[in-house]
Amino acid sequence: MKDLQGKLLKRPSPLRSVGVAVLLVAVALALTFPLRRIPPASDYFLFYAAVAASAWVGGKWSGWLAVGLSTLAIYYIFLPPPYTWRLDPEGVPLFIECAAFSIAASWISSWRRRAEMDLQTRIEERTRELQRTNERLKAEMAERKRAEDAYHSAQAHRAHSRRSSQISLRDANEHDERSGGVHSA
Repeated sequence: MKDLQGKLLKRPSPLRSVGVAVLLVAVALALTFPLRRIPPASDYFLFYAAVAASAWVGGKWSGWLAVGLSTLAIYYIFLPPPYTWRLDPEGVPLFIECAAFSIAASWISSWRRRAEMDLQTRIEERTRELQRTNERLKAEMAERKRAEDAYHSAQAHRAHSRRSSQISLRDANEHDERSGGVHSA
């Protein structure tokens, strides 16, 4: 199966899927720390991007692993109180928001990837069908060409035979006329 650029698409290996998820969440975590100093920036949008990219590149399970890793990183590092596994009541809505957005990003991205793969499969099937139809049409055209050539050849042979018959008949008539003229003299 190929993607839209013609590159071969295949199911990613489990190791690659895990590697993609871990790497992208780690990058999101590393980039989130400096971005937290910018007041209007969302603290977690890079995690959502990491989840979506993991699901897109690595597949459904890579996306779910990224959801889990992102949720754990946000829970442990960013939600109050930070660097503990305890969650204050004020952090619960934010935790639910992060988990919900991560799950949605993973689901949408993996659904889109699956839809693209299904579309590519259908395109390949239709292409094979069109190639088979094209081959049948070429064979039919070749057969028609052979029949047409045979028809023209038969027509030419018939015309040649007719001319030969006419010439023979004319020669016979001329011979009869000459012969008849000799008998009367």
